[in-house]
Amino acid sequence: MKIALVGLPNCGKSTLFNQVAGYKAETGNFSGTTVSYIESRVRVAGEVVEVVDLPGAYSLESGSPAELQTAGYLSSHDVDVIVNVADSTQLSSALSLTFELLQFQKPVVLALNMIDEAARIGLSVDGEGLAAEFGVPVLPLVASKGRGVKPLFLKALEMGRKKQVTFTGFQKQDADSRHARALEVSARYVTRGERRLIWRDRLDNVLLHPLWGYVIMLAVLFFFFQAVYGIGRFTEPPLLAFFDKITRGALSPFTAGSFLSEIFLGILQGITA
Repeated sequence: MKIALVGLPNCGKSTLFNQVAGYKAETGNFSGTTVSYIESRVRVAGEVVEVVDLPGAYSLESGSPAELQTAGYLSSHDVDVIVNVADSTQLSSALSLTFELLQFQKPVVLALNMIDEAARIGLSVDGEGLAAEFGVPVLPLVASKGRGVKPLFLKALEMGRKKQVTFTGFQKQDADSRHARALEVSARYVTRGERRLIWRDRLDNVLLHPLWGYVIMLAVLFFFFQAVYGIGRFTEPPLLAFFDKITRGALSPFTAGSFLSEIFLGILQGITA
């Protein structure tokens, strides 16, 4: 069985792939992190399956090399299940690609990645509503922490065994129509509440304050300045004695004041300065 991971750039596909395959695919917050697909065989519920991390794609109809490769792979390879990894904090953008993936008429599982980050910024995603809207399983996921990975792949394995396409009514649309419908669906199933402040947010509020930020910066610089020079006062005498001993030992074969002794003395003083 072959499971393909598909999603927008930086949606967490490679992080999810690393969780299941143990392979350190390149991850990062910049466009085009994955520019060629990566495959690995993993064991899920006692069955060996092939997992493919395809390049990030905003659309399967554009002309970029990464997106052409993703579209070409899905068209030319026998993929049993498509796991559509979506960034829950930018769901409207992700769902536009979901509409394109549904047109392949293959089993699809929608993974709502970064669901914890969405909750932190006050977003609530109705997974059950999305599942009813698309007719595909929708599961929460936090790939960076490994949460929801096992249920996701168990569901993908189940869908692959059934080889059943459960969604209907999704005809080929142009990019504008897909984007408009994605915005409509996102507005219906994503609600915005109060942002939850965690310790990082509170720390940012203090460190980035226009007044207290500079005060804290000066305090930190003063602390390190005092720490470096304070430690230096205790370490300088034994270090000087140690290097002086090395210098005397290295110069002992030479006559004091000779040309060679002066050269070696200059070299040693340059090294130990």
